[in-house]
Amino acid sequence: MTLKYRLNTLGWYNFERLAQTLLKKIIGPGVTSFGGSRDNGRDATFSGSASYPSAATQWSGYWIFQVKFLDFEEFTPKEARVRLLNEAKKEFQKITSRNGKKPDNYILITNITLTSNNRSDLEAIAQNNRISNFISIDGNEICEFLDIHVELRQSHPQLLGLADLKSIINADVYTRSKLYFDEWSPHIGKFVETQAYGRAMQILKEHNFAVIDGPPEVGKSMIAATGAFIYSSRGFQINVIRDPTDFLRIRGSDDHGPQLFIADDAVGSLSYDPGLTERWSQEFSKILRSLDENHKLIWTARSYILKEAIQKSRLDDKVNSFPGIHEILVEMSDLSKIEKAEILYKHAKGGGLNDFEKGVIKESAERIVQDKNFTPERIRQLMNDYIPSCRNKLTLEWKGINDFLKNPGKPGKRRSINFMLLKKLCYYRCLISSSSQK
Repeated sequence: MTLKYRLNTLGWYNFERLAQTLLKKIIGPGVTSFGGSRDNGRDATFSGSASYPSAATQWSGYWIFQVKFLDFEEFTPKEARVRLLNEAKKEFQKITSRNGKKPDNYILITNITLTSNNRSDLEAIAQNNRISNFISIDGNEICEFLDIHVELRQSHPQLLGLADLKSIINADVYTRSKLYFDEWSPHIGKFVETQAYGRAMQILKEHNFAVIDGPPEVGKSMIAATGAFIYSSRGFQINVIRDPTDFLRIRGSDDHGPQLFIADDAVGSLSYDPGLTERWSQEFSKILRSLDENHKLIWTARSYILKEAIQKSRLDDKVNSFPGIHEILVEMSDLSKIEKAEILYKHAKGGGLNDFEKGVIKESAERIVQDKNFTPERIRQLMNDYIPSCRNKLTLEWKGINDFLKNPGKPGKRRSINFMLLKKLCYYRCLISSSSQK
C-alpha cells in the first residue's frame, strides 16, 4: 500500500489523534474525543448538521465515527482489507443491537487503501444493519485532506518527515535547504508532539524568536528541526547559523523570500563561550529589529550554559527587553508519561527489532518509561546501539537495559559522540560557506 504520507508509521494512537483533528476540521468542533483501547471500538459522536459529504448534500442528525488502524507490517494488503470487513461487521452489529440511540450517519476511517469492491461490501454491511448514511474514508483520502488542510501538518509534524518532501515543499526552498532536510528527515518520523514543542511554535508565531533551553539529550534540536520542516512547508528557506554575523549577512541579502534561522547551541555547545555570547550581545538589537513574520529565529541552548551566558554578558538586558525572557523562553521540563511512552514506541517501531527484542521491550516498557534516566536521546541509543550489540549474544534483558539507561556513555560511545560532534561542526561550516557563495 503506497501512500503519499506513510500513515502506518504513526501507530494506532497517533493515527487516532490525526483522525480526530481531521474530523474537527471537516465536520465541526463538536466532535467528541475517542475512547477505548487499540482492540475496542473507538466511537466518537456528533449531533447536528455538517457540510459533509458535500456542501450540496449535507447530512444531519446523530453521527458516529470509528477509526480502524491496521498495521501494514502485521498484515498483507489483502489480509488487512479482509480483517477490516470482519471488524466492521462486528461493530455495525454491536451498534445496532444497542438499546440507546441509533446513528443517522456513520463514518469509518482507516489508514489502509480500499478498492471499489471493498467500499461496496462495507456499504452492504451498513445497509444490512439499518444504517442509512454510511461513508468510508481510507488512507488515500486522508492524504488528500492533508494536502488541502495544510495547517494539520503542524498538529502532526512527523508526517512531513514521512512524506516525499519534494512533492510538498517549494522546489527552490527544498534545494536551498536540502542539506538540513537530508540530516533531519530520517528522524522527523519519530518525533512526538510534546507540550514544549507546542509552546515553542506558539512563541515563534507570536514573537518571531524562540529560545529552547534544557539539559542535554532532551530533544531541543529535534524541536528546532521539526519547526524547520513546518515552516519550510510554508515556503521558508532554512538557514543554520553559528554566529550572529551569519544571520546579518544572509538577512542582509534578503533575496530568498521568507527565512527561518536556527542557531543550535547558540551560546556554546559543551560550555559557555564568552566570545560567541559577546558577539550575539553586540548585534542583538539589530537582529531583533530584523525579525518579522517572514524572518524568524530559533535558538537552542543547554540550560546551564544559557543561564551563565545571561549572567556574565549583556544578554540579560537585551533579551529581557524583547519582550521578556519569560515570554520567549521554552523550558524543556519533564516529559509526561504518555509523551515518554510515545517516544519509546516511535523508536522501537523504527528500530528494526526482531520478535524477541520486541517482546523484551514490551515487557520492560513500563519500567523504561518510569526510569529516572529516561531521555529521548538515550532511547534512541538504546534502539540503535545497545540492542543491536546484544543481538548475537542473546543477552537482552531488563537488567542490561536498566544499566544502559544509567550509563550509556561507555568509552566506545564517547568516541562515537565526539565523532558526531565533529561531523556536525563540519556540516555547519559547509552550509555557511555554501550560503556565502550565493
